[in-house]
Amino acid sequence: MSKIIFISSSQHFVDTFLKDLIIFLSKDHEISLATRIKNSSIYSSKIDLYNIPINRKISPISDLLTSIIFLKYLFKIEPDKIVTATPKTIIYGILARIFKPKIYRIHIYTGFSWPNMTGFKRKLLIYLDKLNISFADKIIFDSQSQIDFLNKNNFKSKKFHLIHN
Repeated sequence: MSKIIFISSSQHFVDTFLKDLIIFLSKDHEISLATRIKNSSIYSSKIDLYNIPINRKISPISDLLTSIIFLKYLFKIEPDKIVTATPKTIIYGILARIFKPKIYRIHIYTGFSWPNMTGFKRKLLIYLDKLNISFADKIIFDSQSQIDFLNKNNFKSKKFHLIHN
């Protein structure tokens, strides 16, 4: 039985996009969910919940403290796979890959935060997406237009996979 940890900056995102998948996978895998937990009653007792104070905005001190908390859980759980979703969790997925090089890493994109930005923040987020792709085993998208957008912006990769047409 493999151990999978899902990490998201928002329980709302998990509830909206991942809850059914997480519950389904919990039948045959040990599942952990790390997010800012608001309501844990909707999850099975088979799912280990870890409340991590992920701040959605860039906040260096908060992000460093949250990274330490995440790494503590990562070493406690010892997962085989990590699934990240939402932009902020890219950082934690990359850290997982650095500290646990054999972990299988999947990232799910449901959009991009940098296309309408300018300046340093845009450059930083583009660089983070490039790092994300290089540190992931598989990148999953919910629309072909997202893959096309990245390809058009020189983010080509064989790691890109569409959930469904």
